Amino acid sequence: MDPCYFDYSKSTDAVSIFIKDHVVLPAGAGVYAMPVSDRNDRYKQLADLYDIHFIFSDNVPSVDFYAVPYLSIFAYDSSGGMFASVGSLADFESDAKIAYISPDRTVFLAADNGRAFILNLPSWKENLRLYSGAELFSDLEHAKERYQFLDIEQLQKKRDSI
Repeated sequence: MDPCYFDYSKSTDAVSIFIKDHVVLPAGAGVYAMPVSDRNDRYKQLADLYDIHFIFSDNVPSVDFYAVPYLSIFAYDSSGGMFASVGSLADFESDAKIAYISPDRTVFLAADNGRAFILNLPSWKENLRLYSGAELFSDLEHAKERYQFLDIEQLQKKRDSI
């Protein structure tokens, strides 16, 4: 089946889309920030021991790239790298791969899923390997030059006219 993408970084009601003979995947990049009320000593310990700083709503980093497929950024390190779930919202119980985006915007696979990421926190830097499963662009327009995108607004207009 041919893959095509929809821009999940815009505010949209689209969660999943089915089109015959296509695999439809989200694209873009967003930040998953936890409420400040969730911050506790365990998160500080993870930052101190492993240089993994989970994101809270009082310190949300800006994202200067567009990703295919979607990257849900949930943490960063002191060098400016970011950790993200690939293709889905950040969820350590899912099977989504965990990527590390280096400060120079090279994408590495950090873990095969969230559970593996948590289990291997002490050695996350040694486990990084180049990852071709996510590609970064400067913006959506550049991503459209390489990948097929659905026009969600057009699909919504068609749906609303039925």
